[in-house]
Amino acid sequence: MEESRRLVVRGFVQGVGYRAFIQMMARRLGIKGRVSNLDDGRVEIIVTGQPESLERFAKLIDIKAESPFEPDVHEIEIGKYSGDASFDNFRIDYGYDMTVAEKEMIERSEIGILAFGWMGKYLGNKIDTVGQKVDNVAQKVDTVAQKVDNVGNKIDALSEKVDAGFGDISGEIKLTREELGEKIDASNEGTENFDMEMVQKFDALDVKYGIIGQGLNEMNGRFKQLEGDVREMKDAFLKLVEHMTEE
Repeated sequence: MEESRRLVVRGFVQGVGYRAFIQMMARRLGIKGRVSNLDDGRVEIIVTGQPESLERFAKLIDIKAESPFEPDVHEIEIGKYSGDASFDNFRIDYGYDMTVAEKEMIERSEIGILAFGWMGKYLGNKIDTVGQKVDNVAQKVDTVAQKVDNVGNKIDALSEKVDAGFGDISGEIKLTREELGEKIDASNEGTENFDMEMVQKFDALDVKYGIIGQGLNEMNGRFKQLEGDVREMKDAFLKLVEHMTEE
């Protein structure tokens, strides 16, 4: 069942498009009635509609200003209305008779005032949001830059370790080359000593046994050839080690 109520709004509610806002909210909720300015700066609203719609309407019009251009409601007094409530729709009562064109012009001016104030708030919020996003992007860029620096530091540290490791390996290769050279030289010296001993023995056997001695001499030649092969292997290995060290 429909009810009729009288609402009196106190605050910064005149000259800021508040009546146009009241009319838009009432028409959206299917509420009938009128709104008018009072001489003391307050706004009077007479409404007729379903109780739940009237409750929602009272909450929607209780707005707080977020900028100097917006309506700012301080208090809403709500009471029953027992006067004539035979309204066809919801309208703004300007307090005097005017033509339809005049009413439309004033309503549009009030809507323009209201829209101007809220546009400033909307743009301000957008600017704040964009600024926040820019700050977030800047923070992410700083984070990425920090990670890049960390990766660079790790690469530098790894390079130092690699350089140190190759330095150690190089030293080990050089040491191995020297040790191997000494061993090969010792082996050659032993081979030469063994060769001399064998030559002496082969000569003695050649005197004693003739043909057998000749065969042993051939073996002696093969030992000398083996000695030459060992020297060539030594030289080739040393060159290989030197090439690895230079790289």
